[in-house]
Amino acid sequence: MHVLIGRQRLILLWLMYLWPTLPFIYCMAFLFRYATRAYTILIIITLVVSLCANIISYVAMTVKPQIFPYLHVSFTNYISKNLRRRFMVINEGRKANLDLW
Repeated sequence: MHVLIGRQRLILLWLMYLWPTLPFIYCMAFLFRYATRAYTILIIITLVVSLCANIISYVAMTVKPQIFPYLHVSFTNYISKNLRRRFMVINEGRKANLDLW
C-alpha cells in the first residue's frame, strides 16, 4: 500500500475538499449578477465556514475532550434509528419484506 506523504497528502485533502464544492458554487452562481463575483463570494464563504468548523472542533477538543465519543455515539444512534424508520415505511408501502438491518 502506497503511503502518501507531505505534498501529496495536502493535494489529496485539498482535492477532496474542493471537488464536492464546485457543483454547489456553480449552481449558486446563477443567483448573482456577475459570475466572477459569485465565485469569489462563495469561495470566501466556504473557506470561512471550514475555518470556523476547525476552530470549534479544536476548542471543543481542548476544553472537553471527553465529549467527542458521546457525540459520536449519540449521532450514530440518531442516524441509524431514523434510517431504520424510513426504510420500514418504504417497505410497508411496497408490501415488501426486505431485511436491511
